[in-house]
Order: sequence, then C-alpha cells, then structure tokens
Amino acid sequence: MEMPLSFSLLGNVKGKKVLDAGCGTGISSKILAQKGAKVSGIEISKKMLDIAEEYC
Repeated sequence: MEMPLSFSLLGNVKGKKVLDAGCGTGISSKILAQKGAKVSGIEISKKMLDIAEEYC
C-alpha cells in the first residue's frame, strides 16, 4: 500500500495520540505529527532510532 493512501485511510489525526511501533527512521511519525497528531515512536534498532531522533 502506498504511504499517501494509508495516511488518507486514517482520516483526521489532529489532536489524537499515535504510537508508531517500529518507527524506523521516523518518516511516518513526522508526517503524522505534521498532520497534528501527538506521536510517540518506538524502535528496537538503536541505529534506526538515532536516525529518527535526528530526522524528527
């Protein structure tokens, strides 16, 4: 599934709390935050988490 389609299926996320489990580099977390969600991301890989912290 393309990312834009998956985000459109979520509807309005403004003000909602979202857990991005397996957030990877944080791309999805950042998009959700830009749409107004309060996002928490978790990631098992230290390397990916470091990238996410820098990216977001």
